[in-house]
Amino acid sequence: MTMMKTPDDVAAAVAAKLKLNWAHSLAYPDSDDWPQRWTILPTTATNKSIAAIPVPHLVKLTRRWHTMVAEHAGVTVDERTWNVHGGQTLPQKVTVCDVDAAAAVAGERDCLLSDWSTLVSIARARQLRLREVNPGLPESQMEYVLRSTIGYSEMDFALLCAAATWFSTNGAAAHGLTPRQVPLPGVHAKWLNAHHGPVAALAGCGGGLRLLPNHAPRIHLTYLDPEYRRTGRRVHDSHTLGDALHLPYRPNVIIISENKDTAILFPPTPGAIAVEGGGNEGAKRLHQFDWIADCPNIIYWGDLDAAGFAIVNTYRTELPVRTILMDHPTYLRYAEFGTNHYPDGRPILAGGPTLPYLTEDEAIAYAAVADSNADPRRIEQERIPLQVAAKALLLSCSAQRVADPDER
Repeated sequence: MTMMKTPDDVAAAVAAKLKLNWAHSLAYPDSDDWPQRWTILPTTATNKSIAAIPVPHLVKLTRRWHTMVAEHAGVTVDERTWNVHGGQTLPQKVTVCDVDAAAAVAGERDCLLSDWSTLVSIARARQLRLREVNPGLPESQMEYVLRSTIGYSEMDFALLCAAATWFSTNGAAAHGLTPRQVPLPGVHAKWLNAHHGPVAALAGCGGGLRLLPNHAPRIHLTYLDPEYRRTGRRVHDSHTLGDALHLPYRPNVIIISENKDTAILFPPTPGAIAVEGGGNEGAKRLHQFDWIADCPNIIYWGDLDAAGFAIVNTYRTELPVRTILMDHPTYLRYAEFGTNHYPDGRPILAGGPTLPYLTEDEAIAYAAVADSNADPRRIEQERIPLQVAAKALLLSCSAQRVADPDER
């Protein structure tokens, strides 16, 4: 049976089109983005196939199309009379004339903001402001800035314009500075790092802002080997990525922890080095240190909460880390020492992302802390005695040697 598209079908197609070209349509108003036409009845339709559609269905859909046209300026429908059911005039194609009409038709469908009309209105107002900041901004750069900043708050957009204005007149003075050193009033270095691209585009800096890159990652570590510590040499150290570091011994065990006191005070362990993790940032950078990546036993011990398991998941995209004390039995044993609030008093919310790299035991514990009825939702690692952690670390390494006899 010939299928006749509904207004909802076409509205979804219009939204998909808008998602691809709304910024292009505003930056290039004379482009061929609009008008666009969509077929309501397929070109293969015949009198016979139309006759197979029940009359009430045809009448109902035709009325819906007429209502849509009446409610949306800039939308028209081409009709054709078919020699069926005593003669039926049916919509054949719908034309959406411009981006505003498209936004009205698409409504809220798949829109980054509340709805497409709001998005287009905000983008058009911002486009005027961008032209004031840089009257010579090329259309391609206008499209890029509009698209990349449409989710900005009004404060972020104001900072963008202020920063671009400053760089357009003072850019040479910033060459060779770090983002933190740029004398830009009211703009934090972290904001400038995160929004470097749109600022450079709006300021007309084709080669970028030419700032110095952020400093190389640096980690802090503690030597745990008891024989080494008896030599009286330094116990605490740091390593900047790319800098030379001559370790006093090649570690057989790396224990990564989030709490600084845990790393500093971890009990002496043969062949081990404790590393301060640094949360998600650490999970993204520790694999860059060869002496960590080459270690046969990389152990992570973090908080028993959704964030801790997310960090484990991130580590495993680069390193074969194992965990200690991040399982359900540990959760149950130390639950009385847990909490449902962050240190600043905010409640810890239930739920969390899908974490595909957790082991079965870790996944059970993750489900427990992320459950809507979880109590507690967080057990901080420092609530577990260090001697318990040291024993768990030795057991993990012993089990690994048994599992991988070639490593002995």
